[in-house]
Amino acid sequence: MPADPQAWLADRLSAENLLENLGLTGQDLADAREARDLLIEDPSLADARLRIVTQVLRLGAQTGRFVDRTAVLGDMSDEALVVADVPGHGWGVLAMMALAAAVPEVRTFHHQRGIPDEISWASLADLGQQVRVHRQTYGEFGIHTHSWLTTAWSGALYSIGRLQYNLSWYVPAGEGVADPTPRWVWSAHIPAGGPLTPELVADSFARARAFFPRYFDDYEVGEFHCVSWLLDPRMQQLDPASNTARFQALWTLDGPGTENNADAIFFLWRRRDQADPAELPTDSSLRRLVAAEMLAGRPWRQHAGLIPVRAVEPVAAPAG
Repeated sequence: MPADPQAWLADRLSAENLLENLGLTGQDLADAREARDLLIEDPSLADARLRIVTQVLRLGAQTGRFVDRTAVLGDMSDEALVVADVPGHGWGVLAMMALAAAVPEVRTFHHQRGIPDEISWASLADLGQQVRVHRQTYGEFGIHTHSWLTTAWSGALYSIGRLQYNLSWYVPAGEGVADPTPRWVWSAHIPAGGPLTPELVADSFARARAFFPRYFDDYEVGEFHCVSWLLDPRMQQLDPASNTARFQALWTLDGPGTENNADAIFFLWRRRDQADPAELPTDSSLRRLVAAEMLAGRPWRQHAGLIPVRAVEPVAAPAG
């Protein structure tokens, strides 16, 4: 524990352009600055500061271990910091500040691996995206997906073009898996960020195919991997030329998948409640398909998919 936790935390959270480098913009950036200043200066928040310092030290200890959604951080109500007299405003903000203060450890890890600054900061800037998603979902400043961000803070996750990838220990489960052997994979994730065009996807795969062998050559990986509601084979009922249908078709499904209406509703409609499919907007072919299937009593499913690394031609990885 630092000798002066308040000064230590203030120094870390006041680093030049830190919040901007973490992808915060607009009203989210203004609210984050207000929360940071309140946390640093308010005498009544001494316990909160100690809690955050402890979390930062624990997050730093996990960097390089490639954990997935660590339990270091609590849920959004446990991590709330009231920065305005508005219900829900400030959910998860203490966790947000802990992640911001833990940036030096993960940046040091990136530097040790030789990872270029461009990819390092792009990966950590997922924090700002998650804050934007929270506002879209709840209508207020905060974050509720902070446990997901600990994957990036462990040093495992990287934004490479349109997609994100993390080094993940894949343990196949269920009937119908092609190979039940646990193994390392490059697990792909699809952040909100515009169209999922075949060209952007192919470029991202090619760059990732070069990136990981260069900067993580001590991990033997033979497959790209993805677990997502976007891999439900019913996506093939869409126009075959659509971005979503073409993305789903890239993957060889591994096992039968599991029911997961919740993810489809969240990612398509930004809802975390028990939404009635009959009341959801159906203003796109994808929304119409998913809502109709759920209304018919056929739950949407998430699937694991695989693509052999050898099927992707690498492009030059940027130098560190």
